[in-house]
Amino acid sequence: MLEKLGLIDIILIFIFIVESIVDLKTPHTNNCFKNTGGKKLPLTLFTVFHHSISVLITFAWLSNTKIVLQTYMIVTIGTLISWMLEKDGDCIFTVWVNKICGYDKHKGFNNMASLLNMPRNNNYIVAYVIFGLCVAYYKLKYMD
Repeated sequence: MLEKLGLIDIILIFIFIVESIVDLKTPHTNNCFKNTGGKKLPLTLFTVFHHSISVLITFAWLSNTKIVLQTYMIVTIGTLISWMLEKDGDCIFTVWVNKICGYDKHKGFNNMASLLNMPRNNNYIVAYVIFGLCVAYYKLKYMD
């Protein structure tokens, strides 16, 4: 499997690892884990899973690996649908973690953009995701 991964795929894995570690070391995340008692391991695993989805949706359209692009399209379309079904357009994973951790209802997920203090605009995010889907579809359609 690893021999089929391209440089971009390796970079995606690196970004996922860095983003997950940075978030797990933030004071907010540490305080949440300390205050949830026996839920630390499930919350840690869930947070790492959430980061894998975040990195996939943000960057996987750059890949040239067929399975990565196919996974990207499925996960991204599913995510877009879940955003539309959620009352405030928030990610259901973020809503769930915010509830467990006692965060403000609309606290954003600690993805790379928020960790770098980039402003959050749902319209730009959706436009970016749709652009990525178009690129991934084009790549898959014309891939050898």
